[in-house]
Amino acid sequence: MDTLRRQGFPLRLLPSLAEIGESAGTLAQELHGVKRGTPVAVAMGDMQCAIRATLPSTPSSSSSSSIAVLNINTSAQLAFLRPHGFNLSSSSSSFPSAVEDVPFGQNSFVAVAAALNGGNSLAKFVETLQLWMAELGRELPKSDIWKKIGMLKNRDEYEVFLKSFVMTFFSVELEKKGSSPVAGEDLMRIRPLLYSERHTPAARASATDITIGNLSLPSVVRSICTGIVENMSEMAPPELLDAAGVEKVVATGACVEKHPMLQEAVFKIFGGRSPEIVQEGNSCVGAAIFVMDSEHFARLGE
Repeated sequence: MDTLRRQGFPLRLLPSLAEIGESAGTLAQELHGVKRGTPVAVAMGDMQCAIRATLPSTPSSSSSSSIAVLNINTSAQLAFLRPHGFNLSSSSSSFPSAVEDVPFGQNSFVAVAAALNGGNSLAKFVETLQLWMAELGRELPKSDIWKKIGMLKNRDEYEVFLKSFVMTFFSVELEKKGSSPVAGEDLMRIRPLLYSERHTPAARASATDITIGNLSLPSVVRSICTGIVENMSEMAPPELLDAAGVEKVVATGACVEKHPMLQEAVFKIFGGRSPEIVQEGNSCVGAAIFVMDSEHFARLGE
């Protein structure tokens, strides 16, 4: 503010700063059935609300401070409550480039590794499959591809899918092989950084360790899902979580809830931190909890 004032910026044009959970006023008129005069809380960030919906108790509690929330939707974020006195820059010189502090209310902050690549990388792969099919002369809705990808978890499901896929779109019988293209394979390593990252703008997607045994559709999908979660672990590495006292990783978000292979990747990569998949990470729910946490609105309910 002092800098703006020195530069002659008209500060009167800026809104007043207010703490999360404070009152922003009352509703001036009825809106979608909500009565006029209803108290309105200060706006909150979507990410903070998703995190708050996942935490089991208030941000100041010890149980909340030991939890990191992994949210995977279009993009992905790994966040944890920053303990008082914990300095990101003093932990390692590599952390601040990928992790930043974000206000969380009640004089607390969350340390957040916010990736540009998440479910959007998987969605781009689905779009590519659809384009390949069109170039081969067969139209296939994205919804069908998503449905099939959600089924690709084991040998039996893969063989059923592949047989029906080939017969439907190419009118040929698929000879049954004796070995599964999924079981016991070594996954290729896919870094699905299609959209780069804020801290490494020159980063590009890549695929390595490709063999004749890991080119099946389930293998590629599993590698993409693993790469999405690995990217989060690289942005917020184990030593950072250790230093912050994180003992548990809770994964949430529509993308991770719907796709078993993403869930599998979470358990594989964060297996030492009691990983859990939850469905409570709804930002609307988190906003309501923030309001209930507020002393101002608590007094209104008395």
